[in-house]
Amino acid sequence: MKFGIIFRAESIGTLGKVRYILETFNSAEYEFLMIKNYIKQFNYKNLKFVLNVEELIINSNIVIAIGGDGTIIHCAKLCAQKGKPIFGINSGHLGFLASLQGKNLQRLEEILEGNYKLSSRIMLKAKLLNSSKEFLVFNDLVISRSLDSQVARFKVLKNSERISSYHADGIIVSTPTGSTAYSLSAGGPIVEPEMKCMVVTPVCPHSLTARSVIMTSCESLVIEYLPKEKSNLSILVDGSRCLLTSTEGKIEIRQSAFEAKFITLKDSSFYGHINEKLISKMYF
Repeated sequence: MKFGIIFRAESIGTLGKVRYILETFNSAEYEFLMIKNYIKQFNYKNLKFVLNVEELIINSNIVIAIGGDGTIIHCAKLCAQKGKPIFGINSGHLGFLASLQGKNLQRLEEILEGNYKLSSRIMLKAKLLNSSKEFLVFNDLVISRSLDSQVARFKVLKNSERISSYHADGIIVSTPTGSTAYSLSAGGPIVEPEMKCMVVTPVCPHSLTARSVIMTSCESLVIEYLPKEKSNLSILVDGSRCLLTSTEGKIEIRQSAFEAKFITLKDSSFYGHINEKLISKMYF
């Protein structure tokens, strides 16, 4: 079995976790791949260096991503396009997407021995209409006003039928996986990650009746947006800004052909994870 390792060396404690893995599972039955940028930092018999992340993913049976949620999201999108499963190890703060916390690295042996379960997560494809720009969405797509801008108008259409209209600070379209991220903070529902649907949640809507809407992901969703005069809207995908605009436009969103395959421990539970990360702990 070949295991690719992707990580951010800048994250505190990450290099120590990588060394622990390579030293603990230093046998002929395990081969690890790493990009050549780290060739001076690691020297192990069962470690092979490759040119880039794409080569690493293609030649791996499983990709191990070590870092925070941002690192895991980035790796998951790359792995999905190559049909490879990903296993996340938390080396960040919340680590909601990680299957294993850094303090439990010894349990990685269960994964290496094939004692795990596989979870498929849908992703979305977003296209700016009247433009060639397309984006792969793992967690969410957000259209939001700038801090010095006024509220904007949004219209939500499914298969050309108007579903709802909002005057709001923004609007979030999330995957089931992303339902526990920004959408949840904005009052959206928790959705089990293996479901095939989209969640549309307004941000600070100027209405007492505006609520989240859950709809099937197999149909086309269009968001029409119209910022007020001299106002700007930011379009963000998975937390990264893709566009800043002051003009009206439309975004078409539908389920992507790619699915992220997450490896989890056999005794892991989605609702147990929710309880551990979002209910039992307080972060200051």
